[in-house]
Amino acid sequence: TISLLISNILRRRTSERALRNERNLLNNVIENIPHYVFWKDRNRVYQGCNNNFARMTGFTAATEVLGKTDESFPWTVDDVKLYEELDRRVLDSGEYILNVDDQRRFIDGRVMHHLTSKVPLYDDSGDIIGVLCLSLDMSERIRMENERKELIAELERKNSELERFTYT
Repeated sequence: TISLLISNILRRRTSERALRNERNLLNNVIENIPHYVFWKDRNRVYQGCNNNFARMTGFTAATEVLGKTDESFPWTVDDVKLYEELDRRVLDSGEYILNVDDQRRFIDGRVMHHLTSKVPLYDDSGDIIGVLCLSLDMSERIRMENERKELIAELERKNSELERFTYT
């Protein structure tokens, strides 16, 4: 019986170590992908996020976001309503909302452009228990695209002026 007890303890420790390693790997992935990552429960209360998201919202650590709602963040009222609508679609239907161009407006006037996806989170019974969001900051890319469009328009204007000058 003692050897059986020792064997059970060793199996349990091995299982606990494997679970701890799996959790550490998942945390490492969430913290190191270049996205803002967060998840909410069915009541739209934040249950977790990565530090990228926490810093973007004005917090210093992911733990500070726990228990908050969208109304706790520096979003505009219109953006809070949009996020609620998107969350409800996912939570009520299980719909995946993928690659939405999201222009996030902050109450201090800042604007960020994100490519956002929201997917349902399920429990072991297959019931939807929350929503997971991944958001990629596209602000620099959008800025560069706009700058490129402006340069092209300017070149076309200059080209038109040159053509008028050449033919007169």
